[in-house]
Amino acid sequence: MRPDEHVHMQASRSLGPGLATLFEPASIAIIGASGDASRIGGRPLLGALNWGYKGLLYPINPRHTEVQGLACLPSVRDIGHAPDLAIIALPAEKVLDAMEECAQAGVRNALVFSSGFSELGGEGTAMQSRMQELARTSGMRIVGPNCMGIMNPALGLYGTFSSILGPDKPDPSGISIVSQSGAFGIHCIALMLKRGLGLGLWGTTGNQVDVEFSEVLEYMIDAPQTKVVVGCVEGVRDGARFIRVLEKARRKRVPVVMMKIGTSDVGAQAAATHTATLTGSDDIFNEVLLASGVRRAKTIEELFDIGYACSAQKFPARNTVGILSISGGFGIALADAASEAGIEVPPLPEETQAQLKTFIPYAGTRNPLDVTAQFINDSAIVGPAFDAVLRHHDSMVCYLGATGTSEKLMAKVDSCLADVAAQHKDKLLLMSAIMTPPVRRRYEGMGYLVYEEPTRCISAIAALRDYARSFAIEEESAPAGPGSEPRPAGMATLNEEASRALVERAGIPVVRHKTVTSPDGAATAARELGFPVAMKVLSVQVPHKSDVGGVVLSIVDEASARDAFSRILASVTAAVPHAHIEGVLVSPMIGSGVEMIMGVKHDPVFGPITVIGFGGVLVEVLQDTAIAVGRISHRKALQMIHSLKGIGLLLGVRGRPPTDIDALAQALVAVSAYACANAAWLEGIDINPVIVRGEGEGVIAVDALVQLGSSTTGVPATAEHS
Repeated sequence: MRPDEHVHMQASRSLGPGLATLFEPASIAIIGASGDASRIGGRPLLGALNWGYKGLLYPINPRHTEVQGLACLPSVRDIGHAPDLAIIALPAEKVLDAMEECAQAGVRNALVFSSGFSELGGEGTAMQSRMQELARTSGMRIVGPNCMGIMNPALGLYGTFSSILGPDKPDPSGISIVSQSGAFGIHCIALMLKRGLGLGLWGTTGNQVDVEFSEVLEYMIDAPQTKVVVGCVEGVRDGARFIRVLEKARRKRVPVVMMKIGTSDVGAQAAATHTATLTGSDDIFNEVLLASGVRRAKTIEELFDIGYACSAQKFPARNTVGILSISGGFGIALADAASEAGIEVPPLPEETQAQLKTFIPYAGTRNPLDVTAQFINDSAIVGPAFDAVLRHHDSMVCYLGATGTSEKLMAKVDSCLADVAAQHKDKLLLMSAIMTPPVRRRYEGMGYLVYEEPTRCISAIAALRDYARSFAIEEESAPAGPGSEPRPAGMATLNEEASRALVERAGIPVVRHKTVTSPDGAATAARELGFPVAMKVLSVQVPHKSDVGGVVLSIVDEASARDAFSRILASVTAAVPHAHIEGVLVSPMIGSGVEMIMGVKHDPVFGPITVIGFGGVLVEVLQDTAIAVGRISHRKALQMIHSLKGIGLLLGVRGRPPTDIDALAQALVAVSAYACANAAWLEGIDINPVIVRGEGEGVIAVDALVQLGSSTTGVPATAEHS
């Protein structure tokens, strides 16, 4: 619809407020519009006209009165009403003036292609800051700058300067794409065109001066044309919102496939505790995706293999696969890949195998089902072979190899395979074959997913199985945690005595202790606590005490206690001469058990991160840990514990009795709840070791170190994980 028709369309928007006027604008102003369709200011206008955009178009350029057949206005203020979207295709130095005019005209959304802002630093950063302030004061939503734009084929919205899409718009449904990187977003479009896939929505966020990745992702999850969202994220600004959006996708059964680029280890920046060194930013991001049921892809090819599979909207409930192959070798390769992916390839029942032998006497009938080349030469066996396998499986892979390149050979089985797909619409049918594009599209139209490389079929099934499991999870709320406390006064790191007291308040049993300042005091404390005892230096400047001779174990009498006190002070003073020693802690030795590390660190994006692993002095060597973001439930705690490679030590191996795993889980829930309740000032808790005793005997913390942040820092209220 053009403005010279004097009709102002009121958008029939499918969603609530949010970004509806951005992705479903009733009117668009293109500032810097050009009559040359090859220029940045010409492509969005030409694309909208070619795609049959259903709203009003307003080219804006003071140097022209007509652009691409439309009346051109000198300023957005001359339109006479506030357009929903202004696409700004101007050099960076002219962008702010144009945006001021947009704000004065009441424009609801602005899309800024231009680069030359914070990515360059200096004046570019200052200009972007002014743009951000304009968004805040005017209420105008801003996408970009330095972005490739947005698209909504269903509406005919071509809000990009890319020329990769021609006059024919793609099928407006299926896969939606969100990316911070514009080039990545365009690369995805190119792959979709090559594969003939439909495009639901497309959005790039660039420098994210205002509209950010999570907002666009949420809009796409809610959009009716979206079957699956694929995304590429560089960094998350609001961790809590990101988690809420991913959880929303899981609840709505909308699969999300994600790539993350730009990884770093933020743990190295805060290595005062073991806990901090055991979690890197990429580990945390990966845990966020896993906990929310999001599949993380390592390559763009994998991203679209999974996205393509999800577009079929079939998520198998059973973790098995049936394999039918014209090649015994490829059937075995598929079975191997399935086994590696944790997918079962059970043999067909004897009765079914006997039936198959009646019409495929030379076939291998177990599973994989090796039907040999007879499958192509005798179409009568196609239907019965598929039916026999699909009676026992929700997923099936058919390997046809290079046969798919021959129209003549495929014509022999076309109608039979079409009947199979029609009769088994509820089954996940995958075909591994090299096909010409027309043949491939024909089989995809029947309902088959087609992959050239056989094992990619298995990877797709594994991803769909994982989504099915995630969608089936019933949320379990974490129990009500403790109330918040004021930040403890004093230094950023608590000494061990104060750290133990805090850990005990969090609800974790702590070993008894006394603090002494003399050899005689050590002897008295040891006698009162009961031999044998352990003694440790008390100093915030000595977080890793055993490394500097600050720990003596298994002290059995008063004379040894006196001697241990003197040796500890001498050793620590020599190794750390600047350390302020407050005294020595005396504690009874704890009996047998498994040493674990437990704790929480504060991540600047996602808030409290809970860590569990095998502890003691070798914790950083073993690196056998599990992490979770936000408050955790008892079920999540047990899941973390059982995910550890050394779980056998807790379950009981080689004659060792089982330990109190349930008590360990309760302690993990408690430390997570305390950390989340006090996230405004708590930087980290490190409990190493916590001793897990025999079944029914509980756990006890032996050593603790607590780090405090600023009481005014504030952190995101991260989601609960079950």
